[in-house]
Amino acid sequence: MENRYSLLVSDLDGTLLTSNQKISVRTRHAINQYQQNGGMFTIATGRSLAESYHLLNELKIGLPVILCNGAVLYYPHDEEIQILKTLSKLFVEKILLDIKHIDQTIDLLLFSSTQIYSIRLSPQKAIELSKLGITPTPVHSFAEIKDEIIKLQLIGSSNNIQTLHMISESYSSSQECDIFQSHAHYYEVVPKGISKGNALQYLNQILHIPAERTAAIGDHCNDISMLQLAGLSASVENAHPLVKQCTTLHVPTNDQEGVSYFIENHLLFKGSLNYSL
Repeated sequence: MENRYSLLVSDLDGTLLTSNQKISVRTRHAINQYQQNGGMFTIATGRSLAESYHLLNELKIGLPVILCNGAVLYYPHDEEIQILKTLSKLFVEKILLDIKHIDQTIDLLLFSSTQIYSIRLSPQKAIELSKLGITPTPVHSFAEIKDEIIKLQLIGSSNNIQTLHMISESYSSSQECDIFQSHAHYYEVVPKGISKGNALQYLNQILHIPAERTAAIGDHCNDISMLQLAGLSASVENAHPLVKQCTTLHVPTNDQEGVSYFIENHLLFKGSLNYSL
């Protein structure tokens, strides 16, 4: 029997990955079962290729992957990157100057298609990235960067999260960018019109799969556009309240294998389940 939902798209951090940045055996098995029953699976993440490459290999994903919150598509079979849109240099210069005047304790990462640059990076964030095998290239100013910039990542703490909120609000009507929260202390700055939802719509066209036959699952505000587009949407229990409001289903947390629960209970026919691990 054919799956009602031909495509499943999952967020990574806070959704597919546990708090220890792992993919459980049960979750991998559920994804394999879904694929063996005719379903297609891919990822939509705010991460860059450098940050997610090892996970894509672990999952053996063959479909195009949505990266940088929808600014990039990565084609694993060809190892090719398609950049959908970049930020203008003038805009990047302006927002960096604004942030410098407002709060010089905010960590700043700039992402190109192949590199991650840091203008300011706390030791804690540097350690987190090093665990992923990533060492951003430090620069003193934006003028040193010659690459096109796909997104900015603003990283705060409990001490300056309100400042990040304020910066986000001040750019809410910008014609150059969209800013959204992707984690408790992270804000993403992407080109105007870029989102996981718009990238998923493009992916649906490539794969000839209508949105109503797409299932999606996520946990934070950068997932909302994707979840609203999908025919079946789920949020993990640890999701942001705004995300829970816009999803059809609520499933257990990322640490309780919410993705596998979603697949086993809503995407697989009961007769196709095989729990022999």
